[in-house]
Amino acid sequence: MRGILDGTVILAGMTQPLPRTAQAISKAGPVPEQAAVWLLCAAAVVGPLMLGSTGPWPRFALEAVMALAATLWALAGSRDSRSLVLPLAIAGLFLLQLLPLPESLLVTLAPVSAGRWKVAREGMATGWATISVEPAATAAAIRRLLLGLATVAAVTSLARTPSYRRYFYTALATSAALIWAAGIAFPVNPENRAVMGFFSLRGPIDFWKTPERGPLQTSGFSYLDWVTVGEQRYLADGAINGDGFGSYIYSNHYANALCLTLPAAWAMWMLYTRDRLPLAVRFGVLLASMAIAGWTTGGMAHSRAGTASLALATLVYLALVAQSRWLRWITGGLAAAIAVGLIGFVATFQGPLSGLLELLPEALAAKVVPMLTDARIIAAQVAGKMFVASPLLGTGLGTYGDLYAVLQRSDHTLYFAHNEYAQLLAEGGLLGGGLFLGAAWLFGSRFIRFCRTRMPASRLIDAGAWAAVAGAAAHAVFDWNMHAPANALLACIVAGLALSSVAPAGPRPADERAGTWPRAAAAGLALACLAVAPLLARDASTAETLDALRRANTKARLAALKPDTPAATPLLAAAINGGARAARLDPENWQLAVMLGQANLHLSNEAETAASRETATRAADEWFRKARAATAAARGLPEAVPKAAK
Repeated sequence: MRGILDGTVILAGMTQPLPRTAQAISKAGPVPEQAAVWLLCAAAVVGPLMLGSTGPWPRFALEAVMALAATLWALAGSRDSRSLVLPLAIAGLFLLQLLPLPESLLVTLAPVSAGRWKVAREGMATGWATISVEPAATAAAIRRLLLGLATVAAVTSLARTPSYRRYFYTALATSAALIWAAGIAFPVNPENRAVMGFFSLRGPIDFWKTPERGPLQTSGFSYLDWVTVGEQRYLADGAINGDGFGSYIYSNHYANALCLTLPAAWAMWMLYTRDRLPLAVRFGVLLASMAIAGWTTGGMAHSRAGTASLALATLVYLALVAQSRWLRWITGGLAAAIAVGLIGFVATFQGPLSGLLELLPEALAAKVVPMLTDARIIAAQVAGKMFVASPLLGTGLGTYGDLYAVLQRSDHTLYFAHNEYAQLLAEGGLLGGGLFLGAAWLFGSRFIRFCRTRMPASRLIDAGAWAAVAGAAAHAVFDWNMHAPANALLACIVAGLALSSVAPAGPRPADERAGTWPRAAAAGLALACLAVAPLLARDASTAETLDALRRANTKARLAALKPDTPAATPLLAAAINGGARAARLDPENWQLAVMLGQANLHLSNEAETAASRETATRAADEWFRKARAATAAARGLPEAVPKAAK
């Protein structure tokens, strides 16, 4: 039975060198390198425990760690210039979405964007406009894309040092244990709706809605509620709160985090029990943990997609470490079948083959076609409409939630497409599609080379990273996990570990060569990472201010609904003052302008004198004008109350 699961390992004892084109050093590198590794490891453990780092400042803390770690790595030694330039090049390409263009050119490149800008600026001087319908959101998304790619490059390079590789796997395994324990200790509580027993998700008007929080702190779904203020009304996001599982606001994000980290725990278990326990015990504990994890995500968290993705990760890990041919063929065949089925599902229900559903027998169609009304299916189809309408350069990164309500008329909106690939294609067009294909080729080619390697020294441990990549890639078809900050960081670390498990093809890596160009590239990446950090801090401050405005506006709504509720005037005034200060630092943020306009509307409605009412009304009009100038997809602008509504 020893031949069923086996592998020679590297991390404890260094029995053989890693199969690199250049010998990996076994000792720790310079202090900046060590600091980068420890920063990323600490963030991988702590980030998921801070409600997935979905709050404004926890998110910034995670991003600051990524920026600092990438900077330290880039400057600590001579690097492969390709790994330094690639993050800058990809982020730079998406800056095209922020270039002001004349209307004639914009109509050709991005017709949806041109149309939305024209509608938004009706009665205003149109001038030039951008491909992105929300430049502020796109700029923030580009900043985060740069940090994510830089983190993948840094981990890929650093993980070639065995001691660093051990630290990364230990951090992921520790994170898995803590995430899993938090899920078992704090399951979904439908009555209290409190995460980890203290962070309440209940809303002040309807307990299942969270109008006081932004998209990351909800389930990604929002009803659109009409709010009447005097003779005007506006649409407010009545966001549906998450279900709260473990340390995550949204149970599907919990399942994804477990999928990203648990394979590392499996790998560490198989590593440190080798030659210490009988193979039957090692293998039995491994299978038991896989089954219990599936029960946690499926039976407790009720995450169907997360459980299926975890099952795929399980099969991939077993297929990669199995010595027995029959076990390798069975597990690998099942994993391949799931992958093919997943592609077929996407093509049939979300892609170009949806017409095949009309050919189904009537009895079968009666069961299958209703799946088309599922919110996730509709969300991906809306992303497809966005791509077809603006295929070349998309509508701007981070704009899906702004255009959903435009392309899908309904009483609700979705902030995310619940399909990361469809959302990238919709927001990035063929540019985003090219990025995806490039990543797919890179991971696919290295995975094939990894599979062809006959039990290299690190096979047993490196299979954990590839299993996590497979599970996360499958889960990305059904959820918005890469928009959850902690999960995005975990994915970057896992991706880097997987890529570093196979030596790059071709000549000796350039990070062993010195020269002017590599040093310039390192300085460029370091400067870019450091430059985006203050902007991300500003984004966090703006997000916190937006939450304060949401609370003030919600309090004003409560005062209007319940006569015994005190007026919200003091809270509104304080929120408006804070919002005005934030707007001076973030003038292009349309959400800030809209929220300030709404707050001034409520303030005018509560005003006790005509003069103060007139002042607040003028301020509201000015903020709404600024919102229309800043974006082509503003929501929450006021309109006259129809007679029927009155």
